[in-house]
Amino acid sequence: MDIPHAMHASLQSAKGALIRAVRDECGGVLIRFPSATSNSDKILLKGPAEDVELAKRLLLDLANDTVIAVCFILLPLAAVPFGSSTFTCPEREP
Repeated sequence: MDIPHAMHASLQSAKGALIRAVRDECGGVLIRFPSATSNSDKILLKGPAEDVELAKRLLLDLANDTVIAVCFILLPLAAVPFGSSTFTCPEREP
């Protein structure tokens, strides 16, 4: 699966708690990120197809939540000249 490399560190979180939670929720699916020096967006998921699909969905949700958090928590705090921004936040789905 592909998730932008810049988001890998936030998904891995402190001591891998998020990844462990996803792995445990998905029947022990193997989740491997590329090395920190790589610019690859590929994340390896290995396990039963149904569990891999659930892990993929959870990881994509976590990545989307990270983008939403940056948009609505951090960006309003940043000093943006003339009240404009070059980054457009996605709409949050209900």
